[in-house]
Amino acid sequence: KVFITDGLLKIISEGQNTHLTYTDSGISESVSYSHHPMGALDELRNLLENKHNSILNCNGCRVDTSHKYSGGYGTYIIQYGKQASESVSIFDPTKEISKLGTLKEHKVAYKTWLDSLGK
Repeated sequence: KVFITDGLLKIISEGQNTHLTYTDSGISESVSYSHHPMGALDELRNLLENKHNSILNCNGCRVDTSHKYSGGYGTYIIQYGKQASESVSIFDPTKEISKLGTLKEHKVAYKTWLDSLGK
């Protein structure tokens, strides 16, 4: 069983580095990543999923968002067969709990979406 986190995600941007810290009553994990905030989120997701069996409740963990490393905090909501157009922040909380998934599920969904575009 996977648990959805309910703690605090702290985001610090220093130059080209993104530092993320997640804390709740039983977990405290921190990561840093250069150039790509999605890379920092992926590292934190790996820790939380593998070590604590938990998924962050944020747009960047939704399987219906693009999983692409860029220099910013934005991503797009995706729909199979359609170009992405609705922009969201990867770190903003989501109310779409049923769309949260593991990092592996997210990468598979993103590839399936790309394939649906004929790319």
